[in-house]
Amino acid sequence: MRPSFSLLLPILVFISSCAMFSSDKKDLNKNIGLYKAKANELVLNIKGKKSFGQIRTMSNELFKLGGLVISGYQEKDKSCKLYLEKVLEAQSKMLTLKLEEIEGQYHEGTALPEIEKDLCITAKELVVHPATVVILSRLEDNASNRESMEEELKEVINHVEELK
Repeated sequence: MRPSFSLLLPILVFISSCAMFSSDKKDLNKNIGLYKAKANELVLNIKGKKSFGQIRTMSNELFKLGGLVISGYQEKDKSCKLYLEKVLEAQSKMLTLKLEEIEGQYHEGTALPEIEKDLCITAKELVVHPATVVILSRLEDNASNRESMEEELKEVINHVEELK
């Protein structure tokens, strides 16, 4: 029995996309461009009715890439350093939260220090929004949850370029 090409293709795409991440924190613009492309691809996959398991995998990948962008942005804008360090420290916790918890603690920022600078908050959103999509992907697969996922990603896509 020959393996189906349609089964191998997602695996090959995933492997090649992992190699595309620049782990060099200083390569901020490349990672921002890659982040935006991956987020747009994820929106298309949500609309294309990919399974919630596939969406969760892609959201986790975007979540990790968001952490790399934040690390690079910290170096660019030192005024955000302390705030973004708290975001990165909380990154693994975010994935364990319920939808209401991530909304309050990280979207609204009650679990983070107060900050006035909009770009610091924009950088935070690069992990908060994909984490929210991961959480939504654990819920029932329905039109409402898919719409919420799209909204989460579109919001961050609209602002990611500001970090360049």
